[in-house]
Amino acid sequence: MPGRSRVRGGVDVSDGSCENYKSRSKPSITGLHPEQAFLTSAMSGRDLKNFLFLHRSDTTDKGQVFTRILSGNQSNKYRLVDYDAVRALIADRRRAGEEKLGKVQQIAQRSRAGKEHNLQKQHKMVWHKEQLRLTTARRQAQIELDSMTSPLTSDLPACTQFFQECEAYSAMLSADTGDFKAATVDPMWDLREDLLYWLQEHAEVISQGEGEELREEHQEVRSQVESVKTQQTVLLERLQEEQSRLEAELNLPYLQNLLHSGEKLQETGIPQAVADLECPDRKLKESVLQEFLHIDSRYQERLQELEHANKETIRSSTGGWKPDDHWVFQVLLEQYPHDLPHRRQLYLDRLRKHLPRKTRAALVSHEAWYSAYRLYHDQVRSIQHSWTRDRAELMGKARATFAAVCTAHEQAMEAKIKHQEQEEICAALREQLHYWQEIKREQMAIEAAIKARMREEEEERRQMEEEKEKKRRAKDHKRLVEFYEEKQKARAVAAEADRRRMEELHKLMAEQAEHDKERVKYREEQIEKKTQQKREAQERQEEEERQKERRLEALRQMVEPHVEVDPVRMMGDTTKRFGNGGMRQCCSTGHKIRIRNLRHPKPGWVLVQKKTSTSRSHCFICTGLQTNRLHLTTGYVLNRH
Repeated sequence: MPGRSRVRGGVDVSDGSCENYKSRSKPSITGLHPEQAFLTSAMSGRDLKNFLFLHRSDTTDKGQVFTRILSGNQSNKYRLVDYDAVRALIADRRRAGEEKLGKVQQIAQRSRAGKEHNLQKQHKMVWHKEQLRLTTARRQAQIELDSMTSPLTSDLPACTQFFQECEAYSAMLSADTGDFKAATVDPMWDLREDLLYWLQEHAEVISQGEGEELREEHQEVRSQVESVKTQQTVLLERLQEEQSRLEAELNLPYLQNLLHSGEKLQETGIPQAVADLECPDRKLKESVLQEFLHIDSRYQERLQELEHANKETIRSSTGGWKPDDHWVFQVLLEQYPHDLPHRRQLYLDRLRKHLPRKTRAALVSHEAWYSAYRLYHDQVRSIQHSWTRDRAELMGKARATFAAVCTAHEQAMEAKIKHQEQEEICAALREQLHYWQEIKREQMAIEAAIKARMREEEEERRQMEEEKEKKRRAKDHKRLVEFYEEKQKARAVAAEADRRRMEELHKLMAEQAEHDKERVKYREEQIEKKTQQKREAQERQEEEERQKERRLEALRQMVEPHVEVDPVRMMGDTTKRFGNGGMRQCCSTGHKIRIRNLRHPKPGWVLVQKKTSTSRSHCFICTGLQTNRLHLTTGYVLNRH
């Protein structure tokens, strides 16, 4: 990535900046002493064995670098790795990753909260409708009860005492409820108000945490609260026992029989009303009565077949659950109408909240059992309804047939001449009866086929739902597999990118090592060249010194006096004293100098008068002019005049 810097053993490697890196002439880890390379690799936490064998610098250079580093003189060719900056960069990247992960988690949490809020809204709508339905049903039941009791108390004196006793018992229950509330509930509210008042009164002292008296008073309050809680627990246990006892009494068999005595039972056998009917034709009556038994046997066989087919379903009335849990399941399932969108998702979510001990698999299993259980009872009710209807129709037909036979028999008895007609009527009636029997049999067969087709449709619907569920799960599984495959591909791409990057880094390090070799060779050539230049400059300087010495020697020879010892002449005046005044002239340039005090023990001054052109020469006069001042070995000083 552009702009990202990686550190490898003390060398900063930046992507896209190799030339700048070479121009900065930064050394690699291979130029360090072995001990220093080991320390650097240990500090960086990386294995640098592969880099230590790429390049070996000169032992003298390594010793110099190691000696300089140990003495505290760091080289400008090397720089220390700023591990604090690297750690700060890592911390920033980690913090950014954690922030992004937190944002993703917040988005997921908001999504779950929105989904839960949507479900709560739909549950609320269902609860509201159920509340309205129950409220309406309660009011209607109360109205029916009032309308039933009020006329009885006024119109039926025999029931007056019973309803008066009921009203007295209801008043007694209301009084007991009020006494119970005054003895248990009201003291709890009074205690709550007293505790709130006590907390408000001592709020400042409680916040400061001071006061031994307050601590003692607090202990007394706590003991009172614990005592009240104990009494309340005992009271609730007693009420629970009383509730269990009342429920057991209500579940007694004779009470259940009284409660279900109003239900209409299925009649079987020959009805007594039909058996008491008069029929002149005994065979006709026996055949009609036998038809009742035939209908009963046919429907009983159907019920037995249905019971045998659903033997596992009807083994338990609660599906293996506790009665309370099954009652909650049944009530919640009935609250959601069949035309409600996403009905199954809603009531399963509601069941999971009301029955947290049950798993989703248990709920789905109980749902399937309950559907089969309801289907069984619906089929039983349908069979019983058809059974009752057929018996009622047969009874009506028997009465009509017997009445017709009686009428015909009376007519035959009255007029024997119509006996043949009576026989024909009986035969016709028998044919009609047989025809009706065939029609009924065909109708029952059609109904059985319809029921079988309904069962097949229900089974197909269930199988379709199972197939849809399997397809949805397979689709989810396929998505998960694709997601993991994409993740593996992304990891493979990242690994390939890292491998390519490592190859590039190895290549860069190899190029750097080659570049270091060239630089070392170039530096050696430069040092050799500079050494040769210094040697040549030193030789030139020595040659100039020798030439200068020769010139000075020549100058000394020129200015050194060569006279014989002549005391008289030495004490007298010189020849040139009054002639040219001690002037001497250069043979090549024409410069003239005046020499004074040659025999003076101290250095004298040589005054130069320039009377010709400034052409250069190698005489001592011109040399003095060029250097502005020349101190000779003889002690003379040459100044420009």
